[in-house]
Amino acid sequence: MLISRRRLLATSAALAAWPLAARASRAAVRRVPDAPFILDDASRLNATPISRQAILASVEESRLLQEMRAMLGEAASAGRPVAAGGARHSMGGQSLPRNGIAASFAMPVIEPDTNSRIYRVSAGARWRDVIRVLDPIGFSPAVTQSNHDFSVGGTLSVNAHGWPVPFGPFSTTIRRFRLMLADGSVVVCSESENPELFRFAVGGYGLFGIVIDAELRMAENSLLKPHSELMTDDAFAPRFIARAADPSVRMLYGRLSVAREGFLHEALLVDYTPVQPQPDRRSVEKLLGLLVRVPQHLSRPDRLRTRQAVAVGGRNPSDAPARSGRRHA
Repeated sequence: MLISRRRLLATSAALAAWPLAARASRAAVRRVPDAPFILDDASRLNATPISRQAILASVEESRLLQEMRAMLGEAASAGRPVAAGGARHSMGGQSLPRNGIAASFAMPVIEPDTNSRIYRVSAGARWRDVIRVLDPIGFSPAVTQSNHDFSVGGTLSVNAHGWPVPFGPFSTTIRRFRLMLADGSVVVCSESENPELFRFAVGGYGLFGIVIDAELRMAENSLLKPHSELMTDDAFAPRFIARAADPSVRMLYGRLSVAREGFLHEALLVDYTPVQPQPDRRSVEKLLGLLVRVPQHLSRPDRLRTRQAVAVGGRNPSDAPARSGRRHA
């Protein structure tokens, strides 16, 4: 379904106008009762009154779309704003609809296709849900953020970046996604289908519609070895560029020192390259099994993740990219 520029601007204006309509309705027609609930984002600095939190829990697609349309209709009738969120880690208050409806997707859906190296994922899925499904089949997200508790829809809406050298920001791994507009219609967005809306919605903070799901590229898991260099600030930029151009480098990041002494005059550069030869996955699992006994009632992915957590010193394996080979922000 293609969408015209006029309709795109109209629906975007409708989304943006909801807060204004709410104020106008209170002033000119009737007073909307004060919101009875308080919701905050991850910063714990933006406590905001909301009317209610809508939990979109349906897995069956037609029912989910029906719930979403009913929510939008309710909000339009009451003159209230709507904001759909996942983990609400996009701090600054923009994910909190004052006196409005805060929507959250409850059920993660992840469907990998190893042949095409694409997986379909619901917007409300957290990255930990994605990793739990992809890791046992030898894959991982191509680009994620540093923590695994962000939602996929949130990452798309802010166009988060990552460490992996072969990719740019998250948008470079998007094949397509579906968006529900303010009028309840659903459109497919990609670089070739509704490309203008694709560019607006990626990094658009939810102003152009509600992300329903997305098809994303995945990468093969590999064991990576970190290497760090301490250097002066004047050597940092050329060294960073040189390492980024090295095809053997999979992930790369740098930090300028913020210590009081030598402020911004010292830099740390860390790169990750594949271990050669790559270990056999079954051998790694067997070794980890010798390090810790794991309750057998857990599923295979959960057993593996528990063993990995112990092997990396009790941390979640998604926070240890050198062991898991996942690519983080």
